[in-house]
Amino acid sequence: MDRGRKKRKTVDLIKLKHEYWANVFTGVIDILRNTEKLNDDNIITIKNVADKHKSRLLIARYSKSLDTHGKFPTPILLSGLYERLISLIANDVITQTKKELENAMYFSMSIDSVPDTDESAIYIRYVDDKGIPKKRFLDIINIRGDDCLQLINILHVTLDKYNLSHSGFMGLSYNINSNIPKHRASLKSSLKSINKFAEIVPCSSDPLSLVVIKAVSSCNEGSVFFTTIDELFNFFLFFQNQWDDVKFLFKDLSYDKFSSKNKTRQCLNKNWSTIVYALFHISKNISFSYTIRLNAFLVLQKVKRLETCIITMFWEEIIGKIKELEKNLQKYVSTEINFLKIFEIYQSLISYLNDFRTNEKFMDYKTCAFEKSNILHFNNSFHTEKPQMRFPVGYVDETDQFKINTYFYMIDEIQAELQYRKDIYWDLTSKFNFLNNISTITDAELYLALEHLLCIYLEYIDYHISIECDQLKNNSNNIKRTLTSIREVSTFIPSNKIFFEQLSKVIKMALCISATNCKVEHSTFSVLEKVITSLKPITSEDTYNSLLIINMNHELLKNLDFKNVIKDFAGSQSTESL
Repeated sequence: MDRGRKKRKTVDLIKLKHEYWANVFTGVIDILRNTEKLNDDNIITIKNVADKHKSRLLIARYSKSLDTHGKFPTPILLSGLYERLISLIANDVITQTKKELENAMYFSMSIDSVPDTDESAIYIRYVDDKGIPKKRFLDIINIRGDDCLQLINILHVTLDKYNLSHSGFMGLSYNINSNIPKHRASLKSSLKSINKFAEIVPCSSDPLSLVVIKAVSSCNEGSVFFTTIDELFNFFLFFQNQWDDVKFLFKDLSYDKFSSKNKTRQCLNKNWSTIVYALFHISKNISFSYTIRLNAFLVLQKVKRLETCIITMFWEEIIGKIKELEKNLQKYVSTEINFLKIFEIYQSLISYLNDFRTNEKFMDYKTCAFEKSNILHFNNSFHTEKPQMRFPVGYVDETDQFKINTYFYMIDEIQAELQYRKDIYWDLTSKFNFLNNISTITDAELYLALEHLLCIYLEYIDYHISIECDQLKNNSNNIKRTLTSIREVSTFIPSNKIFFEQLSKVIKMALCISATNCKVEHSTFSVLEKVITSLKPITSEDTYNSLLIINMNHELLKNLDFKNVIKDFAGSQSTESL
């Protein structure tokens, strides 16, 4: 009798402990799920979770669920326990990601070198069962992807680690700050050794203005120009709360004219002589500190140049067109997915820039710059004239030096980058753009499009795709719905997946690469930098990796069911000595 009573008490105690630990774990998960959009104040760390959870233990609504009824002492929850819970949660996130990748027929990757480290961040993009493209943070690897060999090494390590199919790998994408453009030629052939259909694709999320800035910055004078604007903006930023002390030098221009880098650049273009005048007098006025006077002098040396004046005018004239096209570009890569429209936008900007690459246009800028700045000579350090000859053989004057080595060169670099992107979208247009007008396309047009597609992907798809396209057209007509984009077709098909097997493959091929935008959780490089900075003090590699995965896959965390993990954890804890 006593033995039976003792056994029942033991069972009841284990059950109570199980409930206790299950509620502890559930409370931690609840804290993680309710952490809002990441910023500097709420990056998830062990201390952050422990502090919030311990404070919740004191709240009345948690007291009942965590009441031990005096049957066993309430344990002290040490940071080691929270590290264990975080590790279990991160492992479940990884497990779920792996399951999704197993079902993903095709995928692409992005690899970003992490600044000031020997690490690279890896993101993966694929299309889920609902036809929606997803991009997730996958891993941090201790290899820096700065050249072709390193990038290929990272790809192979990742493919093997996550057991990803080589035949499903459709390409590598990169953002505007990546090193990949330097290695595009050699990298492309290396990707073909993994899968002959794999391509290199720049990220469609890159703003068009940043793409052009990056191209201009490849030129020395272009780089100096944007550095000058940054330094000018930072100089004015110092006077943000002391503008009354200097505004008389700027002819009563308000500080708002310099409140951003774009506004500073615009103001320099419109008020060049005023800004030069103000910088000169600040640099000479002893009522300002030595540091301010020195900074004013250094910035003045970069601003008061004929080169700066010309590039400022050129940039202000083209940036309006770029911003105008940028809005349409974002529309066609984000909502109205249309490869042909994107191709046309790039083509229009290339054609627009042709009008600037003429001697007449350059001389217009030069004449205006003379009048605006009263500077008659270029500050060209490359020109050296031999003293014994007035016009030596091969002599190029300073104007032609700047025109050829800077002005024309900048335009050539912009057009080359735009041409590269345009060619990518033309290739995508020729393959997949029939899906943008599947409801209205003629039979002859559809036949030609499918023939072209089959010639390329015969290893992946078969001739049943023509029957599926006819069926899709009939279905959309029957329900009186016009499918006007690849994304609409993608989300329409899953409910009839069994009938559209080949089309489903084609759509996943088209949407798994970063040629269009998709819902991104925290898979942005700026967020990654914030997270890494916040986690730097952590010495445990396992804890660091776990927190990295949780922070970067927050949306996935919100949707996961942790019942089995909670059950296993509570079961193991309830049988341990407290």
